[in-house]
Amino acid sequence: MNTIKTLISAVAIMCCGVIVYAQNAKPGDIAPGRICFAWGADINGSVDLSEHDMSSLGIEAMFGIEYRWIRFLGIGAQADVMVSNSSRSFPLTLNFRTDFSSSRRRLLFMDIRGGIALNYLNGDRNETDPYVSGGIGVTLAHKSTYSSHFIIGYTYIGQKQCYYGERLRDCPGISYATIRFGVTF
Repeated sequence: MNTIKTLISAVAIMCCGVIVYAQNAKPGDIAPGRICFAWGADINGSVDLSEHDMSSLGIEAMFGIEYRWIRFLGIGAQADVMVSNSSRSFPLTLNFRTDFSSSRRRLLFMDIRGGIALNYLNGDRNETDPYVSGGIGVTLAHKSTYSSHFIIGYTYIGQKQCYYGERLRDCPGISYATIRFGVTF
């Protein structure tokens, strides 16, 4: 319980810091030296590549900043539901997106996420494990008030134990191929 309280406190402090330093501007305005507040949402589907029967569907909300070549830098909270069993995962991440261009938006961009995943697994097991995700994104539409995107990438969620058949054994973690659709304001 103390771990959850500590995580919630850390996320709240990070949110306050992002809000304090971000200015109220539209994400499409990329003026040199101007920090813009940005927020967004993604829906995702992930296919389990490690054969643990843990393919999932999820939704994510994120808050952060946009500044020059940084397309998005902030925090995100995600909820993933495994489609073939009753397991759930709730990643809390630091998100970073860039297209390496400070003058205008590019078609392709890089998306990197890292943090922890609060996993609620089969057999009433709860674990807090590392979460890492990386991918290549494509801008679908970009206006002065919003930007929509599609991201394809790889996701890893560390896991201490998992079921192989009916036996609980040590597990090297779960690897996913992930597709995300989202919008940033």
